[in-house]
Amino acid sequence: MNIDKICEQLTIDEKIRLLGGVGDWHTYDCNGKIPSIMMTDGPHGIRKLEQEKVGDIETSKPATCFPTASAIACSWNPAIVKKMGEAIANERSKKRADIHCARLRNQYQAFSFMRKKF
Repeated sequence: MNIDKICEQLTIDEKIRLLGGVGDWHTYDCNGKIPSIMMTDGPHGIRKLEQEKVGDIETSKPATCFPTASAIACSWNPAIVKKMGEAIANERSKKRADIHCARLRNQYQAFSFMRKKF
C-alpha cells in the first residue's frame, strides 16, 4: 500500500473526514480507498459495545478489568507489566479491534489542574 499515492487520490472532503470518524469507533474508509479501522478504549482493559450507537457507553461487552497504571507501577516488576500488556493485546485481538486507545494519565485529576481550577 503506497500511502503517498493514496493521499494524492483523496479529495479534500475525504481528507477532512479522516479527522473524524464513522460513529464512535471506526475511521472513515474514504469511499473504499483505505480500510476502516476499528478502535476501542478503556483505561484498564478493552471496552467494546454490544451495539454501536453514537454516544452509547452503557452497553459494553464483558471485559477483563486490569489493575490501574498506578497500581501496577507499585509492583516495580517490569515482567508483570509486560504480561499485562500482552493480555490486553490478546483481548483486543479477540474483540477484533485494530487499535486500543488507552489513557496514560488522567489530566483532569492532576494536582496542577486542580490548583488552577479552584
